[in-house]
Amino acid sequence: MTSIDLLTNLLGPPEIRGRFYGVTMGIVTNNGDEENLGRVKVKFPWLSDSDESYWARVLTPMAGNDRGIYFLPEVNDEVLVAFEQGDINFPYILGGLWNGKDKPPESPEKDKEDSKKKTINKRTIKSRSGHIIRLDDTKDEEKVEVISHKKHTIRLDDTKDKGKIEVIAQSGHTIRLDDTKDKEKIEVIDKTGKNSIIINTKENSITIESKEGKLKLGGKGIEIISEEDIKITAKNNLDMKTDKSLKVNANGSKIETKQGMHFKASKDVKITGNTVSIN
Repeated sequence: MTSIDLLTNLLGPPEIRGRFYGVTMGIVTNNGDEENLGRVKVKFPWLSDSDESYWARVLTPMAGNDRGIYFLPEVNDEVLVAFEQGDINFPYILGGLWNGKDKPPESPEKDKEDSKKKTINKRTIKSRSGHIIRLDDTKDEEKVEVISHKKHTIRLDDTKDKGKIEVIAQSGHTIRLDDTKDKEKIEVIDKTGKNSIIINTKENSITIESKEGKLKLGGKGIEIISEEDIKITAKNNLDMKTDKSLKVNANGSKIETKQGMHFKASKDVKITGNTVSIN
């Protein structure tokens, strides 16, 4: 006879024998329900260290056919147990319990306006391996974060006047959609922080920047900056046209063609140098 059977025989007169009204604490011993009904078994440390309960159904905020919120307790988790009509043969798991050994993943924070008070700003779901979904209600710093156990992060940041969406890899590669007022932009930045693509909404420009140079495309101009050479190659024609002046400034210049060269101007052509040689 198990301790649970013994308890059944000891509880009350025959007409209510086997009834346990109220709730009690249990420790999960088995969550491998072969019928896949989302049930677990528990033991009651105050009764026995070895005997298990019957299969217990687990309370969840939503359940239905192939849908619902699926958060089964782990083996050795502490849970709160109740019984159908007090019948200990039909236990229910009402929820999990933290204790001195198993502590919550978050803690209250000091209130910014009153240091004597504690404020619950963060609501968190955290899995065994460390996956996190966090809802942060800190005033003017509100955000939602999804973080994998390897620290890949999606962040929806509603910080006052500086809202943005970020996707951040563990290594630091970042995609950022920045809604900061009057500074709206989209950024793609590598882990070094030195190579980036920036789409600036206010300036109507696209900037591609690396450690060695920068290319900026905007409605008012195109800027190319390089720490070393810039090379432009075309297999067919290369056309350059401007409605105003064309300036080339260099310490030395060379124009070479394998075929003929044609210069044409609507007005004067002026060539100036210390020595001008035409061969």
